[in-house]
Amino acid sequence: MKINLLALLIIITIFGCVSSSQERVFEVKRSETTIQKLDLSKIFYKESDTRIPEDTIRKIINKNPRLSLERKYDDEGNIYKYLYDPDDQNVNSLSLRKRNFVTEGLFPNFRVKTIDGKEIELKSLTGKLVILRFDFFSEDPKFKKHEIDELDKKINAFGQQKIQAIIFFGSSIKETINGEDFTGSNFDLVADANNFFAKYGITRFPFTVILDEKGNLLDNFAESDKIDLTNY
Repeated sequence: MKINLLALLIIITIFGCVSSSQERVFEVKRSETTIQKLDLSKIFYKESDTRIPEDTIRKIINKNPRLSLERKYDDEGNIYKYLYDPDDQNVNSLSLRKRNFVTEGLFPNFRVKTIDGKEIELKSLTGKLVILRFDFFSEDPKFKKHEIDELDKKINAFGQQKIQAIIFFGSSIKETINGEDFTGSNFDLVADANNFFAKYGITRFPFTVILDEKGNLLDNFAESDKIDLTNY
């Protein structure tokens, strides 16, 4: 009897903990087939940057299940804040993403781990030209490996030690590893990078960004064959 009572208490405790941890997670319907889970503790008014009380945001979501929220990402690509603007609700997720697109100045920092465990942070690359390529799947038959090969030739001619080259893939680590062979390439590979696509407002693929030795945006390219590293 004591054993059964103890087991019951343990079950109740675990259930209580799970319920508490899920209380702040709210499901929002983005489309007929897409459900987005929101952490209500991370939603702020955009104008005042003050956190919205959870009971208030629940009421807002119930009235508008397809709520438009601007996302803020940390250096590792994690969402740390959602911004709600009640006067700006006639926008779609693509339009919101485009607002993050960097056109000039210092490129937002990132801190990533490559598929082989190497840790890279943009702030630590001072003094190097940085090439960032954003792509979906290396195992896709339409993946343009020849463009990477051509960029590798340009990097080798320019000087490998002067450049840090990275590809951000939307595919998983397994899919990236099973894709094209990058043996001997100058590019480090980062998988599961969809949040970085959103963080930087990347909406077309492949897309290549070049940063100077201080991390400032020099140029961006939808077609990598137009890249001439000698210009930098």
